[in-house]
Amino acid sequence: SDSVSLCADGVSSTNIRAVVFDSLGSSVPDGTPVSFSSSMGILIPGYAYTDSGEAVVLLRAPTTPGIDTIIADAGGGIVGTTYVEFTAGAPANIVMSASPNVLPADGDTTAVVSGTVYDENSNPVGAGFEVRFQTTLGSVDSLTYTDSTGSFSIIYHAGITPGTAIIGATSGSAHGQTYIDIIPTDAEELYITIDPNELTADSRSTA
Repeated sequence: SDSVSLCADGVSSTNIRAVVFDSLGSSVPDGTPVSFSSSMGILIPGYAYTDSGEAVVLLRAPTTPGIDTIIADAGGGIVGTTYVEFTAGAPANIVMSASPNVLPADGDTTAVVSGTVYDENSNPVGAGFEVRFQTTLGSVDSLTYTDSTGSFSIIYHAGITPGTAIIGATSGSAHGQTYIDIIPTDAEELYITIDPNELTADSRSTA
């Protein structure tokens, strides 16, 4: 193969070359047919004829990542195998959520914001893609990176202002957002006064 890795975008391609020798180590005659098979990609065409001992076909990538096994068969037990890896494309979409998605406006409580970055064919991207964050209320970790499954997680910190926090994420040209409701906190202290502070035990006096 001219390339050992291709983007799984349904468009990228590479040449697959089979060099065929006879039992004496010499190139087989020109015009020897060689059939090709692929476990994932598309071969154009599925067979070729040797020219100076070499047969060449085109491999087009699918839209699903994975390891493609390509087998060339010249007949008579003459078989060769090569491999091409199809990888996810650039970030195109982010799906994310927050847990929990309701927090008190106490300036202390936290939530976990997690999600996955996908390419244009809805494949999770690989590891190491930068993801940046911002929020309209409270505070949030500003930067993290995707793991091997294209996923990420960060911590959101509630502020003291009630409202709806909109947390946005950006990775390349991909964008996503989620929401957390920040609700007023319950009263922490209660004061009770009595006036007057003494009553006659007559079943009639009041305060």
